[in-house]
Amino acid sequence: MNTQLSIDVSKLPLEAYGSRGTMWWGLMGLIIIEGVFFGLLAVSYFYYRIRYVDWPPASLPDIGVPLANLILILAACIPFWFIDRAAPHSDRQWLASMLAFAAVLVALTIGLRVLEFQALHTGYQRDSYGSITWALLFVHGLELLLTFGESCLLAVYAATNEIDTKHRSDIQLNSVFFYFLAIAWVIMFAIIHVGGRSL
Repeated sequence: MNTQLSIDVSKLPLEAYGSRGTMWWGLMGLIIIEGVFFGLLAVSYFYYRIRYVDWPPASLPDIGVPLANLILILAACIPFWFIDRAAPHSDRQWLASMLAFAAVLVALTIGLRVLEFQALHTGYQRDSYGSITWALLFVHGLELLLTFGESCLLAVYAATNEIDTKHRSDIQLNSVFFYFLAIAWVIMFAIIHVGGRSL
């Protein structure tokens, strides 16, 4: 007769924070996918670059608005950092207020992103430089828009409901994704505005 050993896991928590949670691993998968996509856009930018003698083919993009947006995106990491640290234990009203504040900052970055398109001094249909720079700004801007929407939804949920571990983990992971967007924009800013002037 065979005897099977078993372990009682009924007392283990259903949800966990950080790398112990399944949602964290799902987010890491999403970040890898998005990172590869951003990487392919960056490779395309440099591929187009080697096909031109003068780069960019039109005038250089203005750097004022993009630099202001870079600073704002990095500044928005501060409330997201506080949210990230406080999500497991903080009062839900405090979390709702901080999420709303972070959402306002992200909304401002989206507004500046609209002005960044104008600062490029080229259209997406004009040439390959216009196409790839518009693609970089558009894709990153779309991710900002999604983060804004999720931050608003989480803020409303936190303000109107008791927050369980699962939703506190969602709030924490929203911050982690914004860190990824901030890092991605630092790299893309360097490619478009520093590389475009020096390569």
